[in-house]
Amino acid sequence: ALVTDERASAHIHGIDPIDEGTIRDLGAAYDGAVRTADRVTGEILDLLGRQGLLGNAVVAVCGDHGENLGEHGDLNHLMSVREPVLHVPLVIRWPGRLEGGRVEDAEVRLQDVYPTLLAAARVAMPANCGKDATSLLESPLRPRTLVAEYGPALGLIGKAGKAVPNAPRTPFDRYREALLAVRAPASAP
Repeated sequence: ALVTDERASAHIHGIDPIDEGTIRDLGAAYDGAVRTADRVTGEILDLLGRQGLLGNAVVAVCGDHGENLGEHGDLNHLMSVREPVLHVPLVIRWPGRLEGGRVEDAEVRLQDVYPTLLAAARVAMPANCGKDATSLLESPLRPRTLVAEYGPALGLIGKAGKAVPNAPRTPFDRYREALLAVRAPASAP
């Protein structure tokens, strides 16, 4: 079933909830898109292998965000810093350095990919490239406090309330909470 942004907004605001079957269908469609991305990634790796380029290649595969698929009453990835949006895959293979099998319990950030790839290319990380970015060669990663704020949306909460005046106020209060997140660093082993 096609769910437009307007329909998702009506669901999130509690005006017209989407039924569980449709939400399950959205999850299945999302899973299908992930499988397609996985297949295409495999095709790229196979091509590199056939060309004799994979053996020494540094390969990084990551997602930029996850999706809310009904969790906490949310749909899509907009206006959220909840776990389904923040917990995304990151796989890096660097022959002789990052070979696989390592699972990192500490928070890994996409900004960490940049210094890792620069190190693989033997290029120094430029100054001011991200005060908290770290090469993923560091093992275990040092704990870092995560502070996330989906700032642009915070300013839109009042406007959204005016745009849907018949909506209950509870979703707007929930938005504010969902847009602010602080996660303490994982404790050292």
